[in-house]
Amino acid sequence: MKSYLKVMSLNLYHGRGICPPYLFKPIVSRKKVRDNLREVSDMINHEGPDVILMQEAERYSILSGRFDHLSELSEISGYPYFSGEDAKIDPENNFFLYGTAIISKYPVKNSLSYNFFDTIPFRGKGFTKGTINIPEFHKHPIDFVSAHFVALHLFPKRARQKNAYSLVRTIHEETRKMPLIVGGDFNSEWNGEKLLDKICTGLNINAYNPLEKGLETFPSRKPRKRIDWVFASPKLEFKDYYVLDRKVSDHLGVMAVLEEKK
Repeated sequence: MKSYLKVMSLNLYHGRGICPPYLFKPIVSRKKVRDNLREVSDMINHEGPDVILMQEAERYSILSGRFDHLSELSEISGYPYFSGEDAKIDPENNFFLYGTAIISKYPVKNSLSYNFFDTIPFRGKGFTKGTINIPEFHKHPIDFVSAHFVALHLFPKRARQKNAYSLVRTIHEETRKMPLIVGGDFNSEWNGEKLLDKICTGLNINAYNPLEKGLETFPSRKPRKRIDWVFASPKLEFKDYYVLDRKVSDHLGVMAVLEEKK
């Protein structure tokens, strides 16, 4: 039996890696993006997560190499199963196809994709849900959710409150009976908007030491804010939880190590 489960959350930043301070390049070459994705793959293989919850994962973009980052990362990392918001790629009609995604060593079933309508025109905010059976760890399947809340908006705090309401309502309506793990870029700290506490209460999930210092994730060059999180059902306990120090994006990744509650 597998005694623990490793779950990583990472905002992929469209495969751009780390831009120089105060310099944002509108278009990044395909070669540069592929090099960055190899860096991400190396980090994944070094850490060995069972499931990866991703945000800003490209399926196609005229600004980031014009290829499917998610499929390529899945292939070069050796994680054969994935589910993302934009399953169909139509480059003729879509200049930007990106969003949340789940990459896994195990098959992802019952996929659900949800886009937050109130993030227009900033496409790609929402969540992806999938059910994964890891028999050597848990006798029942586990629901996983990768979420991304809005940052750029005329009224960002109000928009994130609506994001949280949509997430809780949609997941809760499924009348879950299995454990739940939720991770992602919430663009919110624990005490900032009282947003994360509402999500945990609404979905009956727990955060790891929400006020602990040293778990800041953004910006990756000099982290000041803890806005990337992994939450888990009370049926699962945090054995370990840490921020990855390898800088492959404008966010640092988060790793949660979970075990069944005894």
